Amino acid sequence: MNNDIENSELVLTESVRYDPETEMTACSGCGRMSPPDRGTCLYCGRELPLTEVADTKAPRHLRRPEGWENGFNVFFISVAEDNEMSPEVLANALSIDVQAVAKIISLGGPLPVFRAATETDATRLLNYLRSNGLACEIVADESLAADTPPRRVRRVDFLDDAIRLTMFNTGETVEASHENVGLFVTGAIIETKTETAEKRKRGKSEVLDQAEVSSDETVIDIYLRDDATGYRITAVGFDFSGLGAKKALLAVNNMKVLTEELFRFAPDAARVDYLECAAVLEPVWELDERIATDGVQRVGLGKTAIKRIGRASNLRQFNKFSRMHRHFL
Repeated sequence: MNNDIENSELVLTESVRYDPETEMTACSGCGRMSPPDRGTCLYCGRELPLTEVADTKAPRHLRRPEGWENGFNVFFISVAEDNEMSPEVLANALSIDVQAVAKIISLGGPLPVFRAATETDATRLLNYLRSNGLACEIVADESLAADTPPRRVRRVDFLDDAIRLTMFNTGETVEASHENVGLFVTGAIIETKTETAEKRKRGKSEVLDQAEVSSDETVIDIYLRDDATGYRITAVGFDFSGLGAKKALLAVNNMKVLTEELFRFAPDAARVDYLECAAVLEPVWELDERIATDGVQRVGLGKTAIKRIGRASNLRQFNKFSRMHRHFL
């Protein structure tokens, strides 16, 4: 009885906003009406059908996937040339501030704006954004293959009319002409390790000591027009002998020279810098973080504390960003 009263009150509240005759959506399961900005039935939880009315309403209650679920990414591509879209439209739909929207638009697409748990939710958001003059696309997590990074390259040699990529471990080589090189994605893999010593007293935690170490490794991903897997160059273990007389003493300098040489070899290839876009990626693609307890340690005379080790990495985020640009190449 109480549930029926609560549901009746909720319908009354929502029906004030939407015309029950022309705007409310009928559930194919229980037949009852729900607001058009919902993706699931207010009563039985079944997915609601997509309607033209719903396309014009900013979608609410979009579910993000759990950590173990594959999701569906909605990508902003561009704003229609003749469209004077207000940033508030996108900010309202995504529940983010207007400044974040302005940053996304200024960077240009493709950029992820939401990751939905279901394709239906992603489509609801997609249709709404398109109805407001934004070019958008949906790409499933599976298509980005974030857990399968590009093949690691050990050496690059510049030939007369091609580059030769030598693979790590196997020694296999791949040659590509400058016409076949379609995309360069540059950036860095950033990892942070935090060690914390805590003691618990009366149900509360007190931090006694904390140390943090960060590392970043410059990365260049190369994508050929006829190969979606890609090839990855990192400084660790890389043989820079292919640079010849331009080879420097420090790996950081060699990475810069190598990048310049690759850009010069394939001037028509697209170039994308991950670090320019990293700030707008994290609300959609979170960093991989995990915390582990490393037992009890002594921190003083007769005192002990629990040691916790936290690790954060942007590897999967970078992989998704890289594959996203290959997808839209």
